Amino acid sequence: MARPGLWSTVRREVGALGRDRWQLALVSWLPVLLFLCLWWIFSAGLVTDIEVSVVDLDGSRLSRTFVRALDATPALRVAHHPGSVLEGRRALSNAETGALIVIPYDFQTRVSKGLKPNVTAFFNGQFILVGKAVKVALAQAQGTVAATVDAARSLAGGVPIPAAAGAAAPLVPQITPLFNVSMNYALFLVPGILPSLWQVIMIVGMVNAIGREIREDTWNRWLEAGPLRAFAGKMLPYVVIYSALGGSTLLFYRVLGWPVRGSWTILLAAMALTAVATAVMAGALYVAVRDIPRALSLAAAYTAPSFAFLGVTFPLNNMPPLARLWRTLIPVCHYMDVQILEMSRAAPLADTLPHLGALLVFLGVLPLVLLRLVPVPREEAGR
Repeated sequence: MARPGLWSTVRREVGALGRDRWQLALVSWLPVLLFLCLWWIFSAGLVTDIEVSVVDLDGSRLSRTFVRALDATPALRVAHHPGSVLEGRRALSNAETGALIVIPYDFQTRVSKGLKPNVTAFFNGQFILVGKAVKVALAQAQGTVAATVDAARSLAGGVPIPAAAGAAAPLVPQITPLFNVSMNYALFLVPGILPSLWQVIMIVGMVNAIGREIREDTWNRWLEAGPLRAFAGKMLPYVVIYSALGGSTLLFYRVLGWPVRGSWTILLAAMALTAVATAVMAGALYVAVRDIPRALSLAAAYTAPSFAFLGVTFPLNNMPPLARLWRTLIPVCHYMDVQILEMSRAAPLADTLPHLGALLVFLGVLPLVLLRLVPVPREEAGR
């Protein structure tokens, strides 16, 4: 009897996909729902109006000016005025406020003498973004009040207004951030989180598709086409579907008005290669244990650190050797290198070739997968 061909295996998998509601969810509405939830979570883009508490122990005109300067910053909103530091710290511990700022008793006195007052800010260090916003807002408010005091002192000494303004702020640096001009934290996080989520969804869907053959007692029938055609025919629909889903994530850039400076063709090609590499690794994880629960656990452990290892939130050069090694084993990390080059720098194809080549290296695992794709005794079926 002739072996089933590649397209026969593809049609078989597409038919099985239509009958499996969970598998169908993994390639259709579930990824879309997760992507939309992610977009909704980060749709604000900029951190604004973080509610903070201010304990003004000085109660002077200058301390009230400082509080108004804090409230005028885009990031903070002075929403609470606790009666004591203890009360303010209790509210901070209960997450009722984002930060607690304490103005000391001698605030105006020290400023009038040219001494530095010790304004203290407390915040939860686990919320890095809040902490950064509080630090920036404090620096802005401090600069505003200091400039006001210096200008008033100069004017009182008979200095003309232009000279007083120059003396109050002798250096005005112009800071121009590249690639993310508005310092939009969504533009910082979402381009990394989306591919990481895409990677997890892909490998779960592919592992589940392979494991279904054992669960439904069709493993041996599936392998009648031969290991290569059976595996390629099963994975091809998922490579196409997940490549399309990955490409759809690029629509976030269009919807949110984020720039794509480089080649869409290179990005889509990198996504397709990432899907192929993920298919190979999904096969490797499954044939290593031949058990769906354990294979899915391995897949989760394997891809869970994807976002941390992308090199977006933590510099790649500062990662320990083990982390860098793990990173090379995750396909989406190589895709992310291409995405950064294209999205931010409009790099030519030659600059992306090493990363595209790294994705092709995953095909070296395929022969090991095919060697493990062998018929199983009937007693192993249904596991």
